[in-house]
Amino acid sequence: LKSVGFDCCGLSNNHAFDFGIQGILDTKKALDDAGIVYTGFGDNYEDSRKNLVIDKNGEKICIITVCEHEYSYALENRMGSRAYDEYDTMEDIRNARKESDRVIIIYHGGKEECAYPSPRLRKLCRAMVKNGADVVVCQHSHCIGCYEEFEGGHILYGEGNFHFVKPKDA
Repeated sequence: LKSVGFDCCGLSNNHAFDFGIQGILDTKKALDDAGIVYTGFGDNYEDSRKNLVIDKNGEKICIITVCEHEYSYALENRMGSRAYDEYDTMEDIRNARKESDRVIIIYHGGKEECAYPSPRLRKLCRAMVKNGADVVVCQHSHCIGCYEEFEGGHILYGEGNFHFVKPKDA
């Protein structure tokens, strides 16, 4: 990843524990060793809510990654991904907006293999923009989705897969 230009990534998704606790620990170590910073995963719920703030060309960019409540989300006393919460996430976006020039949300949620957002997903992403997000990128559909400009914000309802292993018989 580093050799092709990646310097940061989000770990908030329902696949975080696909290879068990050791798998996520190995992933974090590999990222640390490569000098790639990450966000969206923590030792507990509060730790998982740490934003990634990057200074780029004189702008402060805040990246918030969240996922739907599906398998891997952090709890008060359990490590895991940063879960979407209808109250905390919107508060986190508003706070980020106060402190940053740009706010980018990576939302790992939505219906798999569907290029179009459900009414619920569309409402959720629009609420993120209303609360201060400049860009909302949805994952989890595992396919390229549609795009929407909304109140000055940009919403991509599916970015496709960078890498996804499927069983041989699929």
